[in-house]
Amino acid sequence: METTVRVKKPCEVIYLDKKYKPAPRKKNYDISRKEASNGKVEPIRDENDIKRIADYFYKKGKYRNWCMFMVGINCGLRISDLTRLRVDDFAVQRQDGTWQVKPIGTRIEIMPKKTEKKKKYVEINITSSICKTLQIYFDKVGCPGQQYYDYFTTRGWLFPSDRGSIKTSLRSEDNQKFRGDPIDGDSFGETLRDCAHDLDLNYRIGTHSLRKTFAYRMFRQYQSNGEGEDALVYLQEIFNHSSPAVTRKYIGLEDEKKRRMVQNFDCGIDVDDYKD
Repeated sequence: METTVRVKKPCEVIYLDKKYKPAPRKKNYDISRKEASNGKVEPIRDENDIKRIADYFYKKGKYRNWCMFMVGINCGLRISDLTRLRVDDFAVQRQDGTWQVKPIGTRIEIMPKKTEKKKKYVEINITSSICKTLQIYFDKVGCPGQQYYDYFTTRGWLFPSDRGSIKTSLRSEDNQKFRGDPIDGDSFGETLRDCAHDLDLNYRIGTHSLRKTFAYRMFRQYQSNGEGEDALVYLQEIFNHSSPAVTRKYIGLEDEKKRRMVQNFDCGIDVDDYKD
């Protein structure tokens, strides 16, 4: 059905069809967050920024978000796989109900959601950082009487949704459908963008930044030992990229190169000659 309009004054439109209503404008919309949610996100290159983000979650008592961030940058999983990790993949329950993380070096195979139809597994190694992070996490929220104890023992998700936590799941009908669910990746992405906004980071981050940070930090670590190219080949394999060049672009090395070229560019004229 066509809608007839009559222009009465510039920028003023009267809708003759009363059934038609334009969509209302959103008020108090934060443009910077909208921009951060679109476009390409970057790895977190600066160690200080990594520490600031980790401190941001930990000092607020957001131990699940802290653990997700720490595990994500240390294993390189996609967010769709990170949210589906289970407690018994990484820990065993003691007789007193507490949890003990499996030994460092333990290898865990998971079926990625993206390659589920191909039956292609990926392997996670419990590194020292992952082991220590998970043990702190279990001790903070996984002991009897703590926030996620019931989840860990009955549902089994490593990163449960807060909307189904002990504090809320029995109170509201709206929360019943979330009981037992893992955290949603988009929800964690919003959390990361809020964190970046509060910390005044001048680049975009999102859930994909965890995977990119893992790759970027690994490359830089082995590059300092002269093994950067070997690290790229390894990252290409685990990310299933077609070539090391694709991996370089994915983890932001090409962007860094372009920025250095622009920053170091000099057209050859000495501007100091124009000082009085």
